[in-house]
Amino acid sequence: MRLFVRRDALLLVGLTAALLIIFAAPISRLLDYTREIEKQSGLTLLPALVVLTVVYVFHQLQKRYEMQAQAAAAEAAKREAERRTIELERLVAFGHALARSLDHASIANAVRHHLPRLT
Repeated sequence: MRLFVRRDALLLVGLTAALLIIFAAPISRLLDYTREIEKQSGLTLLPALVVLTVVYVFHQLQKRYEMQAQAAAAEAAKREAERRTIELERLVAFGHALARSLDHASIANAVRHHLPRLT
């Protein structure tokens, strides 16, 4: 089940903008606190966090595309299996018809009946 579809992109942008506006003061305080930690420790936390966030987003997108490719491959395999199942059912029906045939006329009749479906 997908939570969001492509049409919801504008809705997501609006929701993100509204959340940024609502939480602007706490976000600002968090960024100030991060800058203080950076000054005291000599670490650069904010750029590292941005890099990690971007890498994580790309990783999640790649996983999503891989899952879609796997789903498409599974669907193709399912269609191929269904096609082969139908083909085998026709061959079995032809074999049963031949097994029930006792003379040349009934064999010819079974061949005429089943051969067009097999080819």
